[in-house]
Parts: sequence; structure tokens; C-alpha cells
Amino acid sequence: MRPEYSSNATLISQRHFSRCPENTWLTFGTLTLGLLVMWSTAAPASLLDDELMKALTLTPNIENGKGLYGLCRECHKKHGHGSKTGLVPQLAGQHREILIRQLAEFRAGIRPSEDMETVTEEGEMGEPQDIADLIGYIATLPLTKKPRLGPGIDLDLGAELYRKKCADCHGETGHGDAVQGIPRIGGQHYPYMIKQLLAFRDNVRTTPTTKMVTRLKDLSEDELSSIADHVARLKAIAPSENQ
Repeated sequence: MRPEYSSNATLISQRHFSRCPENTWLTFGTLTLGLLVMWSTAAPASLLDDELMKALTLTPNIENGKGLYGLCRECHKKHGHGSKTGLVPQLAGQHREILIRQLAEFRAGIRPSEDMETVTEEGEMGEPQDIADLIGYIATLPLTKKPRLGPGIDLDLGAELYRKKCADCHGETGHGDAVQGIPRIGGQHYPYMIKQLLAFRDNVRTTPTTKMVTRLKDLSEDELSSIADHVARLKAIAPSENQ
């Protein structure tokens, strides 16, 4: 199995953080990927798990989902805001359709991650109703209003590139589209976003769509950093505002 895209000096330059005081202590080794990832089309149905797809059709019991959230709390923390470093993404407020499909990709090995494969093993997350309840609960959590930001350099360039490369799918505020399978990314942590953008650009991450690879392949690391920083600063939208 292909290893996860690891962050190191050749992939994410430390200079992006050395210019940002609150991030200077971050180091990059092999990182745990969370559930949230940029994608614009659903993975082929034949590759997605029937149990998880069934969960998508069920009405969630939010209270039961809250009790089941302990499975995610260690990495994604109590309120689903991800790690303090910003390397583990926040799940809070993400469209439930996105979360369930990402679980399916982790389970199928389409998106490699040892940690997530363990969590998503058959039976580990319970029955389809339990999965629906858990994801339903996560989708109700508000995004943090204090995401980990980048260095704050070239923000105007980041906004311009976002409009050209990202806004037509993810929306001007990064709210995404649950029906179209496009995740909410506004207010997501900068370290996680730059890691994902680099993975797509370098053709290391190509699933569930190659559209991201095509759009980002000609952008420099600095340009990707400016996009990630812009995304992190977009106003978080409450789940009720865009389902």
C-alpha cells in the first residue's frame, strides 16, 4: 500500500512557519490524516462500502452520535476542532455526506491512512445506524472561530488564486456543496490545507478526483501557501447556513 503523503522539508518549507510566530514550533513528520479533504466528485460507487453508503440514507440520532464520538475525540478533540497544531483537521460542521464518503474511502484503502483504516474497520464503528448517528453529530458541531493560520503573507494573491482555482467548486466562502460532494473548507487549519494542496499538486494524492491535480499542478509552494492561508481566514459558516 502506498504510504500517506508525509510532510517534510522537501514538501512544506519551514519558512512558511518561521515567518509566523505562532507556528514556529511545528515540526513535520509522518502525519495522521483526518477525514476532511478537498474533492469535487464522488468516488466510484463500486469502490465505496455498502455499510457506509447505507448510513448515508439513515436519519441520524444526534444524542447517540454524541456518545459514540469518543472514537474520534483522541485525534480530532472534544469539539471536532482538530489538533492545536492544525495538522489534524477539524471535522466540525462538515457536510455529513462528505464525512461518510471519506470514511468509505479510508476503509476501501482508496485514501491510505493506517490510523483511519483501523478506526474504519468493519464492526469498529458499529452498525450503519451508529455510523449515521456519529456523523450526524459531527455535522452539527460549529467550526472553530480560531483556526490555525499561516504566515499572513501574500493574502491578496491567495484570495485571487482562490477565486480562479477554487471558488467555482468550493464557493466564495468555502462552504462547499453537500449534494455535489464538495466539502466545506472555509476556516480549515492552514497546516492541514497546505499539506493537502501540496499532495494534490505533486500528484501524490489523486483520489477521489484528478481535477485538483490539474488545477494546482503549475502553482508554486508559495502560491499554494497563500491559498491555504486565505482559506483558513475565510469566515466559518454554521452548518445550518449551508447543508
